[in-house]
Amino acid sequence: MKSDFISLVSHELRAPLTALNGGLELAMQSAETLPPKARDILEIMTAESRRLTDFVQSILDVSRLEAGKMDVAPGPVAVRPLVEQAATVVLASNQRDVDWHIAKNLPPIWADETYLEQVIRNLIRNADKYSTEEYPIHICASQQGEQVRISIKDHGPGIAPEDQSHIFDRFTRLQNDERAPSGWGLGLYLGQKLVAAQQGSLNVDSPLWDDPRDPGSEFYILMPIVQTPEDEL
Repeated sequence: MKSDFISLVSHELRAPLTALNGGLELAMQSAETLPPKARDILEIMTAESRRLTDFVQSILDVSRLEAGKMDVAPGPVAVRPLVEQAATVVLASNQRDVDWHIAKNLPPIWADETYLEQVIRNLIRNADKYSTEEYPIHICASQQGEQVRISIKDHGPGIAPEDQSHIFDRFTRLQNDERAPSGWGLGLYLGQKLVAAQQGSLNVDSPLWDDPRDPGSEFYILMPIVQTPEDEL
């Protein structure tokens, strides 16, 4: 009943939020004509409205996944353009340094391109939020047997071994003080479920670096490669 109620409320919120976002985007087109204080308020409203919209969409996605109603449509996906597109969308506005390690001639993977990119975007966004700008984000992809390993490495505070079994639970956030980046604790839960629905897995490895101040974490996805008729013989 709780899940049904949350899903219903989220669904009812989506329509007014769509209208609100549309109005704010229209207002932002004339933001330069506003006084500085009014422009700042409008920018804050726009950002918070988008954040609330993302939260509502996450709740709806979680509800559909738990009800078995998430339509996953896997097919052959090229890894490099997918990962590069995800990084461009997330990091284009802040010019964050990226250390790329994408192996050449990677075979296509069997995945739902839309949902997999959504997961990778969230991992890159987390790496950007939780690590300082003095370090790059490391984005890697390589073949491991019958799978491709896609990983996002950061130089953030790391995740203690005792917390790693809970990091993918719903509404779990390890940092809840005033300095913690904003978030709802749903991204990793949803990401792991989405990847599992595509016959893959999402995992974490931490600490990553020999640095007590910024030990970092690596979140990595293992996805099956596309099997050719010769492979199946």
